[in-house]
Amino acid sequence: MAAKPSKRKDESESAINDVGLTYSSNPKTHFFYEYGEECAVDPLRLTEDGIFLWHEQMLNISERDISHLWRFASELLGNRHDASVYSHVEWLRYEITLGVIVPENWDRRRPYPYKWMLVSAIYFQEARRLCEEGSVDRAWHITAMAYYHLGMNTNPSLTQSASRAATSRHAKANMKLRALVHGILDVVRDKGLARNIKQAKEKIIEFVRKDDVGMDILEEFNASTPKGARHNKDNSNIDRLENLLD
Repeated sequence: MAAKPSKRKDESESAINDVGLTYSSNPKTHFFYEYGEECAVDPLRLTEDGIFLWHEQMLNISERDISHLWRFASELLGNRHDASVYSHVEWLRYEITLGVIVPENWDRRRPYPYKWMLVSAIYFQEARRLCEEGSVDRAWHITAMAYYHLGMNTNPSLTQSASRAATSRHAKANMKLRALVHGILDVVRDKGLARNIKQAKEKIIEFVRKDDVGMDILEEFNASTPKGARHNKDNSNIDRLENLLD
């Protein structure tokens, strides 16, 4: 019997659809090393599979061609020098992280968004070299670092995307509520219905209570507000509005 989808997952996918985020229908590549049974895995195989994933992710980045990063990483590795307390690859990672090293065709005044792809390419190529030389002990560490930095530049997770979608929905609901309140204040001012801030607040609440559209806007805003940010225990829409007006 199939498991019933969780309500949270349904809400997350709905939130993503609301802001028009799309995901490729093509499945990403997965490698199963122990699909049949427990077994040892050759470090070179881990490295080569990671290199495949690197190039797959490079092709998934549609907004810019970053294929040159693989060649750039090779050039950086080729210019070896003493880096004091660091190994050469760790020194390169440090320089790239700080923005000292960026591709020549990038405007240095802007942060380079694909730095982790570059760092990952450096580690994967270093791991391949170590495996070919038989330096397996160090290759495990370098390979792990390569996968880690590759993950830093992969597509956003469902949770991250749902969070951004929820923030976007709340911002839109906030603007609607602000427009509603400003519209009511214009009427209150033009008709001289309030002499002070307290009376103006009371008139706003009175107008919203009597207006179905106003109550819908208030409900939309309240629903989009994270529970931790709500100011009243009972989560009453009118109480929420009163707190905002205060």
